[in-house]
Amino acid sequence: MVEIALALAVIGVAMVSIIGLMGVALDATKDANDDNRIGIIVNQVMADRSGSPFDANSALFGIMGLVSNATYSATAPIYFLKSGTYTNATSAAGTYYRIRVSVSTNDFAPSAAKLALRVEYPANAARTNVSYFSTIIARSKP
Repeated sequence: MVEIALALAVIGVAMVSIIGLMGVALDATKDANDDNRIGIIVNQVMADRSGSPFDANSALFGIMGLVSNATYSATAPIYFLKSGTYTNATSAAGTYYRIRVSVSTNDFAPSAAKLALRVEYPANAARTNVSYFSTIIARSKP
């Protein structure tokens, strides 16, 4: 009888440990899903800007055209739903990801511009998680 009680105690301790790790695993899964969606969103925004004419606004997100020797931010943040779907919302209400875009060019490389993205989530929280991404966009040769 003592052996059975001892075996049940060992199994109980193991089960409590495993159940305790499930919360950590769920948090890790949520973080991985957020990272995956952020990667997809950043790829969409960068593809939109780099696929548009250098000096014209981008087609989908309206990111300003790139002019020489200027640094500016997009006029309004770009919002996405939790699913990663773009929405034309003008505020964070009902959205999950907020993208702030800034562009800088200079006279030393007039045919290139730096596109920087700041991804904040959840968009309507007082303290958000933040990720930064940047790339260089070059003017196409005619």
